[in-house]
Amino acid sequence: MPLDPEAEILVLAAARVPTTPLEQLTPQQARDDMLRQTALLGRGEPVEKIEDVLAPGPNGEIPIRVYTPAGRAPFACLVYFHGGGFVIGNLETHDALCRMIANASGAVVASVDYRLAPRRQIPGRGCRRLRGDLLDRRARPAVRHRPAPDRRWRR
Repeated sequence: MPLDPEAEILVLAAARVPTTPLEQLTPQQARDDMLRQTALLGRGEPVEKIEDVLAPGPNGEIPIRVYTPAGRAPFACLVYFHGGGFVIGNLETHDALCRMIANASGAVVASVDYRLAPRRQIPGRGCRRLRGDLLDRRARPAVRHRPAPDRRWRR
């Protein structure tokens, strides 16, 4: 079975990008390499609205990028924790994917940019609490949840 033409273009472009095996890179080099690789995907498809917000966390504010698709509320809300093994991913490396998910699903996508290892431990309690807060706060007009009264969001 032949490869999809768009997938073939991506595979050929990725093959032309020089890379070093991941295990031979420092965390910062791996992050830079992932940014270069995901840049091959391009900017991504347009969505109705993108908003960067800060949510309170147990150790400081947590950046979140909220993608709203075209259409009328209420929307479902998907909380997205990017890939990268808790070491190399971020909001930018998964921007095109989150745009695609928002448009294809018709849901608001809240992409969380958590602190990365090895400086920090794998996200835990703060991310679990944040998931609940996101459903209460950011998607409130669309999903119609009441906000929790104990925390404030900053734009």
